Formats: sequence, structure tokens, C-alpha cells
Amino acid sequence: MLKKICNFLATRIIKKRGICGMRYEITYYQGKCVNYANSRVDLLKWLKVLKDEEINDIKKIYRDGRIVSVYCKYKNKKRKVK
Repeated sequence: MLKKICNFLATRIIKKRGICGMRYEITYYQGKCVNYANSRVDLLKWLKVLKDEEINDIKKIYRDGRIVSVYCKYKNKKRKVK
């Protein structure tokens, strides 16, 4: 239930701020910490910063409210970052 509320609030913030396209949500530290990236470039920067952390999930949040997990796609990129 808490995750649904957090996702709802994240989508409301995105719509209110007028962020176009999509946003990424990075969940790490056993799901206790969350960071947001506004583009794929920002996402890759965050993955470099969080290279020592265990990332639990990465989600795309579209402006219309759809949420898609893309963790598998970026799982290998985190390992390659030096």
C-alpha cells in the first residue's frame, strides 16, 4: 500500500512540475532510499554515484502515470561502471 502511495505521489509531482516524457526512480539500500533522474543521462550518472550500493529497482515513470520496471536493462551497466 505504501509503495502505491509513493508511486502516486511521484507521478503527481512529475505532472505538477511539468517534466516532459518520463522520469526514473532508483530504489536502493534495501528499498529505504530513493533517487530520481530526469533523463537517461542523469540515470547513468546516478548509477556511477551509487556504484557501491546495492540497487533494488529502477523504474520508468511516464507522465501519464504508467510505471515500468527497467532494472534488468541497467543491471549490467552498473557492473561495468568504473
